[in-house]
Amino acid sequence: FKEAILAYAHLLRLEKHQ
Repeated sequence: FKEAILAYAHLLRLEKHQ
């Protein structure tokens, strides 16, 4: 499940960067 959280956080970072 931790992997899912990391992946979700990564998506949020990408969105924030854009």
